Amino acid sequence: MRPALLLAVALLGCRRTPPPAAPDVAQPAAPQAVSTQAGGLYRVVPVPAPGSLRGVVRWEGPRPAVEPFAVGAIGNPAVCGDAQPSESLVVGEGGGVAFTVLSLDDISAGLAPDRALVTVDQTACRYVPHVTAVATGVEVRFTNSDRGAIHNVHAYYGYDEDDNWFNATTPFGIATSRVVQRAGVARLTCDAGHFWMLGYLLAFPHPYFAVTDAQGRFEIRGVPPGTYTLRAWHEGLTIARREGTGRRHFTPPLEARRAVTVTAGGSAEAVFTLRAEGFAP
Repeated sequence: MRPALLLAVALLGCRRTPPPAAPDVAQPAAPQAVSTQAGGLYRVVPVPAPGSLRGVVRWEGPRPAVEPFAVGAIGNPAVCGDAQPSESLVVGEGGGVAFTVLSLDDISAGLAPDRALVTVDQTACRYVPHVTAVATGVEVRFTNSDRGAIHNVHAYYGYDEDDNWFNATTPFGIATSRVVQRAGVARLTCDAGHFWMLGYLLAFPHPYFAVTDAQGRFEIRGVPPGTYTLRAWHEGLTIARREGTGRRHFTPPLEARRAVTVTAGGSAEAVFTLRAEGFAP
């Protein structure tokens, strides 16, 4: 064997074999940076003299008639009952509208969002809460408290079914979790025979949002002093179309915007009036 060839063989023999590559492990992706309507990315900064924003959403006028859902044999009536109510409009005794989401549209800096774990349960064959608002980057745990019923969380971005987020089966006592990476609205459904199940998850790149309670009240705290656009969002109230399965698709969501000014250490108030045709001016 030639000397050059011997040298090449020696070098190859001494070369250290690299260790096998570690298996790929799926890691939750970092939350996507989301631009605010004011331009740029939301920045976390000290807020030395924060104010607050509170108010109420009230119903005015006749309410649209939305009949309850007939569960039927395929919907597991032993667990879900014979009928399920529509939650597209929930008005309390005092006229307050529940499940309305209020948020500041044009805020670009302020306190850090709360990224504590959030739970959305499937109980009594409904999504509870019906509407949830979170900050992007939050982990949401979807649970099933309905003994004897298998649910699945089928989530879509937006209001149609052409932008799938995920689809996961959740038997009783088994949870599935997802990190919310996209700001905006996600629609939650169930494909396991529970065609009436509908929920909404709204995500924001900042902490300045709230969902109205059973009396229609809301409060947003820790707001930097300034003038902002306050947006009110409520899901569509009337049926636009029906699927053969019985699932209903509602009209587009109702929205309203108005300017609000929050002073240092002060408290601003806002009242919205919701009607069948939309928010009052």
